[in-house]
Amino acid sequence: MGIFDSIKGLIPANEQKKSSVPFVLNTYFTPFRLTAKKNDNVDLHIDLENIYGADALCSVSVKVQRGLGTDSTLLNREKTYKLETVKKGEKKHVVAPIFSASSTQPGTYKISIEAYAHFRDYRHIENAVKKIVEIRVV
Repeated sequence: MGIFDSIKGLIPANEQKKSSVPFVLNTYFTPFRLTAKKNDNVDLHIDLENIYGADALCSVSVKVQRGLGTDSTLLNREKTYKLETVKKGEKKHVVAPIFSASSTQPGTYKISIEAYAHFRDYRHIENAVKKIVEIRVV
């Protein structure tokens, strides 16, 4: 077996290594930007599809930068959503509100979204996917 055998198709499909990515994450905002120096909020829509080989106990964690928050007081900058068991091929939809306040400056802010596949309970993580999206504050 050579290094390039899987690229050239010399290894049969049933012997090739399966992808270790457990989820597909698609995101969008409604509305698509926040207002600076004003109490405002947008909804971050997260579509999670389980492409793992089996059913998985899932959770999604959303982390925002300083200046934004997951509640209207901007005290919490991280929120976790427990989705229970997601069957193979099933899609789940999560809506995470993102808030700005009078102290929020104009600019581009990063939001980190992490989806976890757990085993046994929510304390044990088997696999994870991370996606970073940006939101514009004007």
